[in-house]
Amino acid sequence: MDSKSILIARDDKFYDSILTILSSSQSIFVFSQCLNIIKEFGIQKQVSIQPNLPISIPRGNNNEYLLFHSDSFVKDLSQDIKPERIKLDLRSVDKPIDYERSGLVQMPDLGFIRKSIIQGAFIQFYELNKPPEKLLNWSEKWKFAWLIRNAFAHGGVVNWTDDRICEVSWDSFSFTRSTDNGREIIFNNFGEADIIILLTQL
Repeated sequence: MDSKSILIARDDKFYDSILTILSSSQSIFVFSQCLNIIKEFGIQKQVSIQPNLPISIPRGNNNEYLLFHSDSFVKDLSQDIKPERIKLDLRSVDKPIDYERSGLVQMPDLGFIRKSIIQGAFIQFYELNKPPEKLLNWSEKWKFAWLIRNAFAHGGVVNWTDDRICEVSWDSFSFTRSTDNGREIIFNNFGEADIIILLTQL
């Protein structure tokens, strides 16, 4: 299994956006634990929630995921402190993760609340940091971010608004106007971990 660490420092321009995404993920994860316990034992049962389990955040290609150790992260947030740095491990796998055997926790399903939080975090970062030049002069990764931002603003569906651009590519992803316009890609082909990794490269 290959692994590569991604360190996100508090002064990185994408820090707040990724902090928001991971905070929403962690909060929903803990909340889902509480609901499951209530369903199983009822509200009278006192139990300990374990927020420090390593959480896997999938990429759209299904061969990689981000591993997020959230224990110190949650401790800082509980004291209203922004973590000094966020560490994520990008890992590749040959086959789907067996969560029962691995000791990892899979992120809960992306409900509409988390989708809205992630969408807002990405769009805000994009609008505050997009290049001042005209779109045609942007780098390939920023043109790709333009497409992702437009898809976010249209419910995850590609909305190709500029016919002067025929194709955008980043990492292992490539979308074309002729084949992908009108197709839903966010949280489908393009996963939550891809959003985080893209933010670190913009």
